[in-house]
Amino acid sequence: KGIDIGSWFVLMGPARLPDAVTAKLKTALAESLKSPDFRKKMEASGSTVAATHVDIGPFLQSEVAKYQKIVQFAKIEQ
Repeated sequence: KGIDIGSWFVLMGPARLPDAVTAKLKTALAESLKSPDFRKKMEASGSTVAATHVDIGPFLQSEVAKYQKIVQFAKIEQ
């Protein structure tokens, strides 16, 4: 009860990716996320297009903490 489990997608690149490449990828991704056809297909599958940029570090930390609580509560072991 009270747990929201979903899936998410993130586009990551290698460390020290050149700024020009990063900018080009961000622009292409932003254009894709604004596409009515893309949004319609994603929403038809039950997905929500939420953001074009998220500070991934804190987000991943919060996801790890959330799933650690679930694993501990359910007494899941390897």
